[in-house]
Amino acid sequence: MKFIIPNLTSILFIASFASIRAQDCTTGPDGSATIWNSDADIAASAAHRGDNNMYGMIVRHRFDGLVPCEETAFQDCMSWDELIKDHDVCNGPDGKSGDCGVAASYWHENIKTPNQAYPNGGSADPDNLNYPTVVYAAWTSWDMNPNGRLQGYAFYPTDSNSNDKRDWLNEMGLPGQGCHGEQNFQCTNDGCLSQEGYDSQWCKCNYDEFSAENFGEILAASFVDNDDGFWSCIGEDCNNGYGPVSDMNNLQYIYQGHDYSSCWVDEGDLRKKGDMNMIIDAQNSIYWNSDDWWNGMSFAGTPSQYWGWNEVSFDKKLDDPCDGDQCNLDSLIIVLPIDHSSICDVDKESAKAIDTQMMDYWKDGFGTLPVIVARNMDSNGDGVSYDMEFFTQNFIFESGNCIIYSFDDNNAYYYPSDDPSGLCGIPEPKCKHHCSKGKPCGNSCIPENTSCVKKTRGSACWVKEKCTKFCDAGQACGNSCISKNDTCSKTPDEGFACNKEDY
Repeated sequence: MKFIIPNLTSILFIASFASIRAQDCTTGPDGSATIWNSDADIAASAAHRGDNNMYGMIVRHRFDGLVPCEETAFQDCMSWDELIKDHDVCNGPDGKSGDCGVAASYWHENIKTPNQAYPNGGSADPDNLNYPTVVYAAWTSWDMNPNGRLQGYAFYPTDSNSNDKRDWLNEMGLPGQGCHGEQNFQCTNDGCLSQEGYDSQWCKCNYDEFSAENFGEILAASFVDNDDGFWSCIGEDCNNGYGPVSDMNNLQYIYQGHDYSSCWVDEGDLRKKGDMNMIIDAQNSIYWNSDDWWNGMSFAGTPSQYWGWNEVSFDKKLDDPCDGDQCNLDSLIIVLPIDHSSICDVDKESAKAIDTQMMDYWKDGFGTLPVIVARNMDSNGDGVSYDMEFFTQNFIFESGNCIIYSFDDNNAYYYPSDDPSGLCGIPEPKCKHHCSKGKPCGNSCIPENTSCVKKTRGSACWVKEKCTKFCDAGQACGNSCISKNDTCSKTPDEGFACNKEDY
């Protein structure tokens, strides 16, 4: 997908080349980790700010285990028939048609929480928040933005189990619009923040009586058994097995304050209001008041960073692979862990995790999307408010796969190392035959007791395990590395130095 920014494209095209040497972040002298601005990250920033009558963007981590195997090459999946046994995906009679929803998130610059992307590997393991996550993003196809066509069915200010643990199919009938099986209705004597089934509003946020800016205070109070009338249970004794997991008058695990307590907002109401503040203000309020309701853990005995993503039950067509210029998506986004400024800041395992996820998207047909990077930084250094920024970065992974500038437009794309374009710049190994038995000689492996008469190296070389030294800048010769400008006087079998490029 190409983004054309009027009057800027030619300027940025030149600037991106200039930055290759000016802003290299030291992964190599070839500019392999250059940071620059592409048309895609400029467009993402505009959507994120709400420019040009836009409301923000929708993002989704595709590999959450809820994409049917028929639609993905990803190994951790269920077939359609297995999926609909345990999850309500669509409201059609066969469970596979009609209005279908997937879990996504809404992003806007006024959201100030950390960790705004659902983590790769899920939220059960808090360590996953320390690793990058790759999502795909849509802003031009979202119908809250000009000329969009895909809708969000239910918007929650926190993680919510919108599609998998809410009885929306038997309640409102649209994906995500329903109550959680463990719902905290957050009630006062003046009413319930999560409306309890009356007037056909199953756990819809009661924003007529409660301000979104106070959602965090109301949540905290719902776990306190006091005389003001706050309670978490309707018609049940909260202290008799029906209350929060940590009991009343205690700080709670994060899922108790998020999944079990969250209420939803209909997209139509957001459109009538003309802004997204009912979600933005509620999400910030719940985070900024988290010290009053959260015990710092995700599950029992498991300390965790804050879960900073909201949840949107969104039209499942968001998951459709791109078909030429027909695409519901605008970019792939590498979301860095909080307070990491570029891919260069992550460790080797994290870079490998990015590469693995990018390849998963590539295998599922999303390789035509431009790739940008998002960083979520503590803006004041006080751990209170986090700002998100977008940029583009060239990067060559250890595997040889890369994210690199495309000469076709002013964007970067992910390429496998063996892509015919050769854009990753990884030379094809000269060695095609690794000798584990026998020894290298020319283009063949010959028996150990045979003399090699070919002094010039061919396509045969030692198996990696036999190498005692790897030559990077120079060339292998016997047991040493010599300059590539020098001539080696030894046959390939006379020593165990090896050329690094052959492996």
